[in-house]
Amino acid sequence: MKITKILKNLFKTELLLSMIFLIIPFVLPLTSGVVLGSISAYAYAINHSIYVTLLTLGGYLIVVDGLTDKTRRYNILLGLLLISVTVFPVLAYRYLHDAVAIAFFIGNAFILSYHSKLVPKWFKIISFVVIAVVIGAFFFGFMTLFMAESLGFLLMSAFMFMRYLKTWEPIN
Repeated sequence: MKITKILKNLFKTELLLSMIFLIIPFVLPLTSGVVLGSISAYAYAINHSIYVTLLTLGGYLIVVDGLTDKTRRYNILLGLLLISVTVFPVLAYRYLHDAVAIAFFIGNAFILSYHSKLVPKWFKIISFVVIAVVIGAFFFGFMTLFMAESLGFLLMSAFMFMRYLKTWEPIN
């Protein structure tokens, strides 16, 4: 029975999403050998298949989360938005790509800082402050879009890991 609980804990959607969101900002530059201006720019890099795989898998897992938990149906839309980021590459579909990417990040910002009941209030406050700082820094040119998106993914990773810890099944 211990192996069953171990496997159940390892294959939870929250843990898988936490790992994907954590590695995206690091794996893309490492596998291409360059830090580009945005995460979406990796659609045209030498490692474009890694970009498509990570974002599509992340979107798929978010959709699955929305389908399996009726209190999080909004995740179906968020997952489809993330998948759409790869379906509509930035150079070919500039406005559509930007619209789905912005909707994805704004939707997640809302969930992180307002809607979720699984994370403590201090995390919501920190999330709101980080999101506000990132938006302000981006618009005033203090950081690149890649840095802003990376901070967004790292914040989502922390959020999903906290959700994972709340659903952990003790192994006795």
